[in-house]
Amino acid sequence: MQQTTASTQQAEVGTVSVKVQDHAQMGRSPQVFILELAHSAVVEDLVKAIAEHQGYKPEQLRVTFFPAGELASGSTLEQLGFAARRRVVLAKAAPGAEIMAPSSTTAAESCSSTSSSELMARFPLSQQMSDEESPASNMWSWKNMSKSDTGYVGLANQGATCYMNSLLQALYMTPEFRRAVYSFSFADKLRQEIGANTTIGAEELRNRESASIPLQLQRLFARLQLSDRRAVGTRALTRSFGWTDAEAFTQHDVQELCRVLFDALAGELARTPQCGLIESLWQGKLRDYVECLECHSLSSRAEPFQDVPLEVRQFGTDCAPRDLYTALAAFMQPETLSGVNQYYCEHCCKRVDAKKGLAFETLPYFLTFQLKRFSFDQETMRRVKLNDRVLFPLLLDMTDCLQGDSNHVGSHSVVESEVREEFACTSPKPERPHLYELYAVLLHRGSALGGHYFVYIKALDTGKWFEFNDSCVSVVTFEEFSTSFGTPSLEEADGIIDNRKRKRSAFTETFQSGCNAYMLMYRKVDVQRNAALPTADDVPPALHERVSAEAKRRTAKQVAARIERETYDITAHYRGEEKKLRLHKSVTIKEALAKIAALFGEEARPAECLRLRAFTSTGAAGEPLCSTQDDPIERFAPHVRSVLLEACEPNEKFPLYDPQAMTLLLRIYNKGTGKFTQQTVVAKKQATVVDLKEAIAVQILVPVDKQLLMVETPFEKAPLRVLQPDDSVLRRDHQIWDSSKIYLEPCDVAATAVPADSPTLKLVENEKNHVTMTLVVIAAQVGNDDASSSVGEVTMKKSVDKRQTVLQFKQELEAELHIPVAEQCLFKGSVTNKIEIKELDKPMSLHVFSGNLFVERGHPLRPTETVMTFWTYDPKKRQKAYEKAFSMPVDELSDVADVRHQVIERLNAQLKTGEPAVSYVRLREMNITSQYPGKILPDGVLVNKIFPSSSLYTRKAIAVQRLDGPETVSPFDTLMVLTVQRWRPSMFALDEQRELLLPADATAGDIRHMLAACHATANADSSTRIIKSTKGLSAELATSHVSNNAKMEVDSATASVNVGYNKMEVDDGTIPAARMGLSKVLCAGPVQPVNPLEVPQLMWRDAGAVDDARKLTDAPYFLRDGDLVLYRDSAEQLKQLTYEEQQRLRRQAQAASCSYSPYWGRKESPLRIHSGGTTAVVAAAVQ
Repeated sequence: MQQTTASTQQAEVGTVSVKVQDHAQMGRSPQVFILELAHSAVVEDLVKAIAEHQGYKPEQLRVTFFPAGELASGSTLEQLGFAARRRVVLAKAAPGAEIMAPSSTTAAESCSSTSSSELMARFPLSQQMSDEESPASNMWSWKNMSKSDTGYVGLANQGATCYMNSLLQALYMTPEFRRAVYSFSFADKLRQEIGANTTIGAEELRNRESASIPLQLQRLFARLQLSDRRAVGTRALTRSFGWTDAEAFTQHDVQELCRVLFDALAGELARTPQCGLIESLWQGKLRDYVECLECHSLSSRAEPFQDVPLEVRQFGTDCAPRDLYTALAAFMQPETLSGVNQYYCEHCCKRVDAKKGLAFETLPYFLTFQLKRFSFDQETMRRVKLNDRVLFPLLLDMTDCLQGDSNHVGSHSVVESEVREEFACTSPKPERPHLYELYAVLLHRGSALGGHYFVYIKALDTGKWFEFNDSCVSVVTFEEFSTSFGTPSLEEADGIIDNRKRKRSAFTETFQSGCNAYMLMYRKVDVQRNAALPTADDVPPALHERVSAEAKRRTAKQVAARIERETYDITAHYRGEEKKLRLHKSVTIKEALAKIAALFGEEARPAECLRLRAFTSTGAAGEPLCSTQDDPIERFAPHVRSVLLEACEPNEKFPLYDPQAMTLLLRIYNKGTGKFTQQTVVAKKQATVVDLKEAIAVQILVPVDKQLLMVETPFEKAPLRVLQPDDSVLRRDHQIWDSSKIYLEPCDVAATAVPADSPTLKLVENEKNHVTMTLVVIAAQVGNDDASSSVGEVTMKKSVDKRQTVLQFKQELEAELHIPVAEQCLFKGSVTNKIEIKELDKPMSLHVFSGNLFVERGHPLRPTETVMTFWTYDPKKRQKAYEKAFSMPVDELSDVADVRHQVIERLNAQLKTGEPAVSYVRLREMNITSQYPGKILPDGVLVNKIFPSSSLYTRKAIAVQRLDGPETVSPFDTLMVLTVQRWRPSMFALDEQRELLLPADATAGDIRHMLAACHATANADSSTRIIKSTKGLSAELATSHVSNNAKMEVDSATASVNVGYNKMEVDDGTIPAARMGLSKVLCAGPVQPVNPLEVPQLMWRDAGAVDDARKLTDAPYFLRDGDLVLYRDSAEQLKQLTYEEQQRLRRQAQAASCSYSPYWGRKESPLRIHSGGTTAVVAAAVQ
């Protein structure tokens, strides 16, 4: 059946186009197609055309306008407006008609059975992509699609694996490589590795198979050739690479993947019949030579190559080669070594001018070129993509390249019209000694910041070109193929090729998106060696069986999913018994009633003596489902999944459904079982307590005066209370609603209160205080003492009594898990945020509403201990100033000094050989999220005074800063830590950042006087007040410390401050406080760089009576611990920068801030493939 696409050409005169959406088939996604009908055709003709097109009967269809609107019977399509424009109609199943998918006429009947195996056997087998080889991220797009019309299968993208998919498709379409992969024998290689007489377990065998790259590549090629799906997945192959899901979302360079994959394959194919496969197909030799221009002696060295990198734009030029021959000529063009680069000739015994270049010595069977379209702009310090137009031939003659004449190679030219003729030609190619045929073009669409890879591949057996774009495979026209040449320049577009240097915008080349060829793959034309693409008969039988088995498993999953989608799981209740069954959506209520009656053995009872009612989870029976016996259960099942089967005798009638009645759940204590038995009782909404007792007496034969009725009291201390007085109304006075629970206990004497020894009361209390939780046990020992087994992790359901203490709960766990109480670490919360339960005397009711419980074998914390994370903090590191060091338990009642000693011991224990010992550290409060250095933790203060108990479980940690001397901050100091940095306008430069300690209530005038005093004291070289430190000598940030209790006295003559200072590096340029300007840097921390070009535009505040009196914590500064403050001499003149200086500063700022930019700071992770215990690595660039 041919489906017309939406891009159909305009209909001929006298016809109209009708777009049809077919929604008639149950359980199948809508189909869209277009019909061409005559103007005079009536609605009935349209219905017949749709039925004929889809294989239906006309009486099964109901056709309407989209989205709504009826088609008047007898009206012509022209009268309905189809001639003016294409209109959309919906084809649905007519009322009462059932249109199933092909081969599924008995699906509804088969789904009435409760047997899943029968359901799966009866459902039609469709070919959908839903097995383990198909990523979930692609199932939504292709699950209903079969193989494309091209006959080829695509590859599903795992996230950012388009570059890998393109390369794999190119290798799959390489006949010689695919045949070699099919000939690989994993069994032979395994016997060679472990020995012929050695056997291994099934799990180890699976692990070895999953880690074998040739085996997984072999299976993938078999799926590509034998599968009838739209696309197959690559997860098994990437698992053999050793990749995680995160690596599947990291895009790399396709040429670097080719190198890494070939290295991994060469390693795994060693000592196999396929040894040397990569070298024999892709490896050639390049000769790197140097020729003396005086004696003409030649020094050369041959090096193997697998691909040839060609510059799209030569260094120092602004124009691209016009075609591949020109790029090859530039690649082979020798350079002259002269001047300071002269070559020392051993024959001439002196430095002479020489010629250095590359020459092809041997050419491989498969010749691969890389067009280097990604470059780095030295002026803008940005990565750019070169979209220049470079023509390449479909037939490449490499004869001149082997002769080494670059000028002759460059004389060849590629004309697009000739390429068009070669593209359309499918006849055999002429055979010449070094003629190569293009069969794969790997393209990149995007910019330097990212993009997408796909590939154009020529089927070497038919000569047709196809586009393999992840899951999609389509035929390629020459117009589409020609886009791979690149974007022509403006001069070329006008027909004028101008090789003058063209100015290009750095922004354009960085962000401009282009689609062009990145890799070219050629095969040598050799009739004796050229192999044909393997057919299905060439696939090994074991792979045939495997693909067939995968298809069966996939079909089973599809059937199960379709059953789940098109059926309902119904829970049926009958006389206290509960059973489950599965029914198809189209089953009528009458048929469902017969099925349910047979399920409970009541199939012999007449149909009029049975009925179904909606049944809630609380036990309330609703309206009978018998209004229309022929209605499908789909009408009720979306909101009714539980039904109650009621039966009556032939001479009786069912009571009429009363919407004003309530169905109550009556629970009666059973002395024999110690549990409740429950029944339903019906009462009016305005019924009184005595009315309810009379109804119960009739139903269960307990006299009214012997009934003790109780209800739950959720907001009172006692769990039950007696229903009294008898004339009180159930709903108004006792808030009893539909499905409420009523507890009945037979008694001899009427009671006004629940007896203390009531078994009903005890059982209700027990139910209310027990909760079932998920218990995750790590390193558990399950079983008795004689036959116990140790497991890594066990997840189980555990009933927890909220009244017992933590110690009693741990004692229960000790008996079940054989873990002593002293070794049980009990946690609550989630996997990512576990909080240890430490108080053994507290009830479990405090912890049962916190998610799961976790038990680990270890050393439990004491009630006053908590685990804290310590991070090393080095402010001089612009990248990774914080590094996680360790976690350890900290006693909340311990002194900061004790914690400091423990931290020093742990740091020294982690030192590597040759690293200096840690003697002094400073502990600071740290927020992991913001990573700002916080307040200093002084000695003499308890941990719980700094971190309240409520904050110990938040994302807080302690930063450890290494010092050269003892900590000088005392517990009596109320300090704020700021980072200061001097701005020198006359030099247009910033000094090093330094930390400053000052009182928390300091003003702007205080910080000005302190900084001025620091510089003045440095000039006086007063060693008693300030010590000059040499750059790079101290690992500690030099700090200036002012005690909160110290009196700050500034002498205007000497500009000295009467306080003690810690180390601070200063220069000999004084800044009087009256000339000091301050500025707060927004969005910059102490470890983030400041761009000097932006500093002059900051809001500077000069000294003055008003500004000096402002507190630093108030407006307009709003400073907090860790903020960065710049200061300058207001009288210093700003330097006027030249253009070159501006460019230099701009490049330095971009390079320094790359770690914080979302574009330039993306760290390029290396591309790795783990193979046979070794790892092939290439530092891949992120495209």
